[in-house]
Amino acid sequence: MKLINKYKEKIKLEEFGEYFLKLDKEIKIIIDSKEDIKLILLSENYDKKVEIYINSNISVDIYELSINSNSKKYIYQNKENSKVNYYHGNINKTKSDIYYNVIVNEENTENNLYIHSLNLSKDKCDIEVINNFKDEIYSSTKQETIIYDINGGINNIKPILLVGSSNITANHSSFIGKFNKDKIHYIMSRGISKKDTYHLLINNFLISKMKLNDEIYELFQKIIGDNCE
Repeated sequence: MKLINKYKEKIKLEEFGEYFLKLDKEIKIIIDSKEDIKLILLSENYDKKVEIYINSNISVDIYELSINSNSKKYIYQNKENSKVNYYHGNINKTKSDIYYNVIVNEENTENNLYIHSLNLSKDKCDIEVINNFKDEIYSSTKQETIIYDINGGINNIKPILLVGSSNITANHSSFIGKFNKDKIHYIMSRGISKKDTYHLLINNFLISKMKLNDEIYELFQKIIGDNCE
């Protein structure tokens, strides 16, 4: 895994591998690798713009854990046969305003966005996801956006699919709610405390779909535990 500890306003990823980046300022990420890339992002109280340019016909997996995300993400698919999977787990302790805009410019592309936010506050959690397709291209997209509310927060999900052609396969699902009471009861009936039950459910909700190495998985678990007491 390659750690990017310090970065300027623009970085290029030109080699196959797994990259870890802690977001702390506005950035452009340009992906020119000839082989698949895995990008792991970590952010806290982050409110900057992130632009990701996929300029190769590869698969890009992006895993992000954030606390109080208020960032705007722009993803440009500029090469045919490219694929992007974005998994974002967010913990909302004050407020979160999450915005994604995927701009698809080439043929035979695929993008899948899974955005899960845990609202621990009474403040707002807004999520807006836009897929914007160039006219008359073949492409597919899937959006899965979920907010689990703990303390009666103000939650809103806005999925937008800008489709100008019948050649696009577009699916989205959105859900705002609470953890399933039956599932909580079932886990606790196995002798697990209520606190540990919620920790299991929260970890599963935020990062279970991320394919992380042991070091990063333990780091993400610790961050989740520290912020969900």
